[in-house]
Amino acid sequence: MSEEIQSEKPQSEKTASSSPKAKKALDPQTKRAILGVSLAGGALVALLTTALIVGSLPTAAIDYGPSWSYTRPGFYGTDGNLILDSSGSSSSFFTFGQISGSPAYGILGLGAPSGSKTLVLPSAYEDEKEVTYDISAVSAAVSGSNVFGKTAHSDAIENLYAPSLLSTLGDHAFANMASLAKVSMASGSSGTLVVGDGVFANDPSLQVATLPRNLAALGDQAFCDDPALASALYGDTSLKTIGTKAFSGCSALAKVTLPSTLSTLGDEAFAATTGLTSLTYGGSEKSWSAIAFGDNWHEGTGLLSVVCTDGIITL
Repeated sequence: MSEEIQSEKPQSEKTASSSPKAKKALDPQTKRAILGVSLAGGALVALLTTALIVGSLPTAAIDYGPSWSYTRPGFYGTDGNLILDSSGSSSSFFTFGQISGSPAYGILGLGAPSGSKTLVLPSAYEDEKEVTYDISAVSAAVSGSNVFGKTAHSDAIENLYAPSLLSTLGDHAFANMASLAKVSMASGSSGTLVVGDGVFANDPSLQVATLPRNLAALGDQAFCDDPALASALYGDTSLKTIGTKAFSGCSALAKVTLPSTLSTLGDEAFAATTGLTSLTYGGSEKSWSAIAFGDNWHEGTGLLSVVCTDGIITL
């Protein structure tokens, strides 16, 4: 936006003069005054220009990780627009409270509105007495179901994101979800995450599961029978325990990284992961040998070796 400002020509240019008057020299005090006004004016223009530029810049979306740019907890549609958030009139889709048998508060149940494709979990909730509780856990579900109770529209959800560190994912919480393809869960400055038994089991479309650096344990059958899961990259986590059949039946699993903190690898942990040929471990050969290995932990795989920090172990 620009305007052309034209000043009126001085009278001396309008009327020709045969003998122009000599210009009177400015005294030093006048020169200093003119210079001060010029500098102040220039600074003001620069300040206004900067304000206009900054004010016109778009507000950046919050980036929660790869492929995530959602700023509010709730359910999102295919177009990325928020369908329902986790408060107010939509609260019937979120059931909160104290987790059974635990001092933690969290999500007891979920219900997906029509058109839902992405779920961003809330980090806190407010009860009817206007008391706010931090959400640190997702409740367990019965085997064969999930935290949605297999309600209508939950099978259409493709993406799951937790913007703050959770301490517990209860057994079967996000299992048996037909369309779930991507999971991304944020890390925290302290605390640990324990993934219960069968949390992501029988999710046939699950391709990527990014878990926090605070990950401490994967329960039995945590990712069992997820044929589309391509990688399990947990080398930068605090993972100590991988349960029985945690990755059994993940036929597309081709890349696995495990941390030096690992102490237990359960029975048939990677059984029938037919695409797995190599595993990377973040510790030494000696540390790998000290792990408590379950029976047949890599039975039915193509796993031939483990790459350690100081060498390669042939299996």
